[in-house]
Amino acid sequence: TAAGQVDQLFQKLQKIDVETGLEPLAHPTVHFTRPDPAVADLIRLAEAKINDVEKANQDFATKNIDLENQLQTFHQQLTRRDQEITRLGVQLENARSQQQFFAASTYKHKGSSGGGGGENGSREEGGDHQIGTQQINELPRARARIEQLELQIEYLQEYVEGLEKESTSHESEKQAIHAAANEEKAAISAELAREKERVEGLLRNLERLEGMVGELERIKSGRKKDGRQSSPERRGSERKEGRCGCEEKIRAGEEKVREAIGKIDELTAQLRKVDKAKRDIEEEVEVLRKRVKSLDSIREETECEDGDKAEDDKTIEKLRKQNHELGLKVKELESLRWSLEKEVGMVKRKVQDTHLLEKEISTLQTRNTLLQTELDRSKSEVTKLGRVLDTRGVEMEGMEVREGILRKEVEGVRRERDELMSALKRFEMQIEDMRRQAEIISEERDAVEGLYKQVNAELHRTRQQLQSQSPSHQQPRSQSPSRLPIAVRSKSPDGIRVRQLEEDKIRLQARVSELEDELVKLGRDLKVLAVRNREVGTGRDEVVKRLEGEVESLSRKLVEAEKNVERFERRCLEGEGRAKRLEVEALDKDRMIEQARRRAVKMEGEREREHVTIRDLRTALSDAETRLDRLQTETARLSEENDDRGRVIAEQRRILAEVDRSRERDRAELDRKCERIVVLEEEVGRVKGVMVEKDHDLVSLRENVDILQRQVDEEGQEVARLRRVVEGVGGERGRWEGEAKRLEGELKAVSRDLEAVMRENGSLNGELAQLTSTHETLKSTTHDTHLRISYLEDLLQSKDRDYNHLLSQYRKIAADHERLETTLRAFSQESNVLK
Repeated sequence: TAAGQVDQLFQKLQKIDVETGLEPLAHPTVHFTRPDPAVADLIRLAEAKINDVEKANQDFATKNIDLENQLQTFHQQLTRRDQEITRLGVQLENARSQQQFFAASTYKHKGSSGGGGGENGSREEGGDHQIGTQQINELPRARARIEQLELQIEYLQEYVEGLEKESTSHESEKQAIHAAANEEKAAISAELAREKERVEGLLRNLERLEGMVGELERIKSGRKKDGRQSSPERRGSERKEGRCGCEEKIRAGEEKVREAIGKIDELTAQLRKVDKAKRDIEEEVEVLRKRVKSLDSIREETECEDGDKAEDDKTIEKLRKQNHELGLKVKELESLRWSLEKEVGMVKRKVQDTHLLEKEISTLQTRNTLLQTELDRSKSEVTKLGRVLDTRGVEMEGMEVREGILRKEVEGVRRERDELMSALKRFEMQIEDMRRQAEIISEERDAVEGLYKQVNAELHRTRQQLQSQSPSHQQPRSQSPSRLPIAVRSKSPDGIRVRQLEEDKIRLQARVSELEDELVKLGRDLKVLAVRNREVGTGRDEVVKRLEGEVESLSRKLVEAEKNVERFERRCLEGEGRAKRLEVEALDKDRMIEQARRRAVKMEGEREREHVTIRDLRTALSDAETRLDRLQTETARLSEENDDRGRVIAEQRRILAEVDRSRERDRAELDRKCERIVVLEEEVGRVKGVMVEKDHDLVSLRENVDILQRQVDEEGQEVARLRRVVEGVGGERGRWEGEAKRLEGELKAVSRDLEAVMRENGSLNGELAQLTSTHETLKSTTHDTHLRISYLEDLLQSKDRDYNHLLSQYRKIAADHERLETTLRAFSQESNVLK
């Protein structure tokens, strides 16, 4: 059954949350994510909902079939009612025509039977009157029956239309639910695929971390541990990584909490809808029971009316058929009531399921509180890490500010360089202009000098001409040419010549004066130009020298600025490449550690060899010093002996020769020793220089070794942290692989069950929507029924009043008829007596 399948699937989903702790697979092929408990709970709820929806779908299918059958029955009843109405209309017309014919025949019979008719006529008249009275009594009942049938037809038509609308709405809701189920299925499949990809990425990261840990372990195995702390940058990176991990955990926890809250809200809304549907169905059942009672009363009234219509066999037969149809309708209503009671039972089961859901909601709320506490703890850790990150951010901002300042300085230096270059170019252009102006002035000066020479030559030539002409035309000083009569001067050719010469002289004198003035001006201009040229030359040289000095200084500054810029750019590039180098350092550090180890071993050997060499040299130096001391003492002794021998030289001449030879040998030996000492001192100086260099190298190597040791310690701490992470991840991987191994076979079944659940969920949602629409339709139908019942009650009261009025009239007419019959009998007796 569906309940058994739900229980089995619920047990399977409960097994998903169990952490088995299986051994990891040798060759894992497929990695599955660990099932989320919230998802498992949602799947269980969805399965329960799907089972309920499946049951409700089946019930609605049967109900739909019943409604279709009922609809066909109603159509048939409508056709029969139409036929009955037409028949009753024809019968009513016939009754009216018969009534009119009976009234006319009565009056005619009364007129024709003035004196005789006898008892036969009176009996016939009495029989006709009884038939007419019965037909008159039947007319109100027939009208009431016709109106009742018309109302029933209208009600059935409206009910049929409501059922058709309900069927179409149910079909559309069913399609919408199927579409929503398919979309939800696709979303769940996509989420499963994303989770699989995420788990695969985590496993790849885990394998990479294991490889890194193995390499670091191999590097760490040959080195001693040092108790130094890790660098702030490493701690900052670790904190940053921890912060990222905590933020990811927090986001995942918040997402789970939001999903759980959303599911809880959805379940609460569904519970409210189910309770509302339950109340609506109970009200609908009560309304249907009232309708059944009213139909029973209508059937009894119809039976009473059928008993009154014993004369009309056809009408009785039709009414019996209608009674049978009403009985069928009552049975249908009973079946509908049974189905509604069944739905009420289903609703009760749903209420029980809602209690289970409330329990699950309480568990989810407890889990939500736990997640909230974990979230608060993670937030506190995040705040701590945030403070550390803020400090790092402040430092980075300071570095960025310094970088910006340096960049601005570099830009300013570059702008100054460009400005100086442009100023230098402008100055060179000015110098070039000044050179061109000087050349122009020199050319003008040369032209003026040439003109001056030309004028001087012309003046000299003119003076010579004047001097050559003055003896031939010389006059007494007492008689000037200007004092001669004008007629004489004008008439004689010499006078004309003289006048011309005088005019030429005047002209030449004016020209000479002009030229002299011009020469004076040109001289002043030449002096000014010479002064300016000298000033320009000296100033230009000074300016050129000064500018060349400034250019050289600016070039030096520019070179220094460019060097600073290059250094800063290198620093920037180093700062930018530091992140990349940190990624590459994991591999480079391994090689560096190996190289440093080899270099350290090599340098240790070299240091040992240098120590041995130094010890040998020190021993040789000490030996040489001892030998030098010994030789010095021996020299002192020999000098003393020489003094002694000098005093006794006469006695020991033979010994003196020997002493001289020994002394020469000693001196030669001493020279050799001195040379050896000098060589040894030079060797000691060289060794000391080598020792100083080696000490510097040793200090630098020790610093490198300390740096490498710190790096190794940091890597060791990183390895320990990664080992802890790997251990935790290894346990997780074992559990995941166990879960994967265990769930590998169940995933397909769960997927199929999930698809079935989604389909059932869709059908259930469709049926819930159908129930809701059915409830609304029944509510409107109930309202219409109440309105019709009130209308029928009013109509019944009016018909009762009409019936009582007609009955009183009938009784009055019957009394009049009896009175008339008695009068008629009296008249008959009188007529008989008169006869």
